[in-house]
Amino acid sequence: MKSFTTLLFLAYGASVAVAAGCSADNCARAVTGNQRGIIAQSSAKKDCSAFLKATVYPSTVTSTVLVTVFPATATYTSFSTVATAILTVIDGTSTIVASTEITTETVATVTINRKRAITSPPTSGTVKPTSIPTYASACSGRVRYSSACSCFGATRTTVTMPTPTFIKTISVSATASATIVSLVTYTSIYSQTIIQTVTTTTTAQSTATATAVGNAYCANGNSVNGLSPHCQIGPCSTFNLRIEGPSDTTYEGVIYTGPEQITTASGGTHLCNGQGASSPSGTATTSLADAGGLCRFDFDGTYDSQFNDFFITRIGATAQPSNQFWGLLLNSVFTPTGGCQTQPQPGDELLWAFDAFNANGFLDIKPRTINLRLGQLAELTVTSSSGSNAGQVPVSGALFNNLVSDSRGRVAYAANQIGTFKLKATKNASIRSPAVVINVNA
Repeated sequence: MKSFTTLLFLAYGASVAVAAGCSADNCARAVTGNQRGIIAQSSAKKDCSAFLKATVYPSTVTSTVLVTVFPATATYTSFSTVATAILTVIDGTSTIVASTEITTETVATVTINRKRAITSPPTSGTVKPTSIPTYASACSGRVRYSSACSCFGATRTTVTMPTPTFIKTISVSATASATIVSLVTYTSIYSQTIIQTVTTTTTAQSTATATAVGNAYCANGNSVNGLSPHCQIGPCSTFNLRIEGPSDTTYEGVIYTGPEQITTASGGTHLCNGQGASSPSGTATTSLADAGGLCRFDFDGTYDSQFNDFFITRIGATAQPSNQFWGLLLNSVFTPTGGCQTQPQPGDELLWAFDAFNANGFLDIKPRTINLRLGQLAELTVTSSSGSNAGQVPVSGALFNNLVSDSRGRVAYAANQIGTFKLKATKNASIRSPAVVINVNA
């Protein structure tokens, strides 16, 4: 009896507490009442929680991406030049009576651009439920229903959705172009005493040709005769010599040299002739001395009596520090012996290079000599060797006449000025290439 009285008292107290804070009207009874059963009352509690839940949708963050769209097909340009000359022979003399030159350019371009469609971003703001359950129709509106739900113990909640990101893609078309340098075809029409006309077609291709006899160049650009040094003892030899300093080429071209007494400030005077070879001849070190006589530079080096050879420490004004040395290569490969023991043969290419042992590669370029007419184009190829063997690989990113070689080492030259030009390929941390001699005529 005591327990029942206590429970009755607690129930009465709770009823008074609810009545004190909430109105016990039809709206409240419809929401909180248990006349529809315990299950329905639990469902009503969930409906209240859902109604008091606010969902916040943040504003969309728009990110603009600029995309460069390259054409599916590049632009290919070919050049064809046709020159026609009519030659009339009269009384054993030749006279040009007409000369025309026609240059045609054909360009074929197909451009396919791909663009991403732009969709509208979702809207932002706070979304709250507005629909009241049918069993709570006694509530006059969402305010009364919310109040009854609060009296039912349901609390207001706010859920913030993740910030959406909208990527806006803007496509910018780019024109990719590749130039294919074609062979230039010349067509000449000859007329023999205006009786018979013969048409011949010749194809001019940029190929390497021999330079003038004894043609060599100094650092100041002056041309010297590399075959002019006096061979004192003999037998003498002729080969190609190149001296690459840190910022310029000290000497490049053919050299004529023989056995000599070499004198340096640090090493004294010693005979340099192959040092015990079966046949004495000119050497890498004697060629250095003869080139210095032509281009007005000297060199220094210590002498090792064990190897009977000079160790070159300075050429011209460039003396080697403790971590950069002059290196010697024959036909793109480091020599196994010193300069007095290295005997190049006719046609060989000898290279003295500063900081050779830290270089990533030794550049080469072909062809070495090009003869062009004004307005013509030529294609060259830049390669590199490692110094450990004579193998050449194409070099991309090399600079030649302010143009950069592609992945196959190719670079173009346009003959837009009459004259003779000497140009080299260069690349960071690599030894520059031999010079290309380009002759451009009208």
